[in-house]
Amino acid sequence: ECLGRGWHSIDDPIASTGSAHHPRRPAAQSDACSHRHKVVLTRSVMPLVIVLILAGFIGVAMIPSAEREAQLAVVAKREAAATRVVAYLDAVRQYRMDNPATTGAISDLVIAMPSGTSKPANWSNVIFDGRLWVYEQAASYDQGLMAALGDQEARNGVFVGARAGASLATTAGYTTGISFPPAVPAGAIVMVTR
Repeated sequence: ECLGRGWHSIDDPIASTGSAHHPRRPAAQSDACSHRHKVVLTRSVMPLVIVLILAGFIGVAMIPSAEREAQLAVVAKREAAATRVVAYLDAVRQYRMDNPATTGAISDLVIAMPSGTSKPANWSNVIFDGRLWVYEQAASYDQGLMAALGDQEARNGVFVGARAGASLATTAGYTTGISFPPAVPAGAIVMVTR
């Protein structure tokens, strides 16, 4: 304690006289005591400051984590939708191979979807100009879904794009001269194969 060892407070009347038994505390001792009180105060507050700083970092770190989880959920949903569309395409293509004289739209009643899957809503098919078209019945303009389907393109030997006016636009944004069946609406995502 700063007031120990025979030193008294400056306000002490005995210490103010500076007698032999109670000498006055020198200024250096007073500074050392105030410094010691600051160190004790700092040591007691530091754990609280550290906890608050860490809590702030954790809070800030949680924001990107929540955003990342939301983005991953959107990607997972699109991948699942793309997988269902590709399963539908494969089922339609299989029916066409088994029934090569088929033309026009193939009824969903005769298409055998793989076990555990169902036909994706908003998708249909038509055979037009010697090509099989699987397309959205109402355009979603979902670029993420188109990109997910584009990932399937090389693996499944299909062409993925969207109707842009009278032309087929690729996933890279290039237009082709392929003519569209009248049933395909503007902006619809399509998968085309022979």
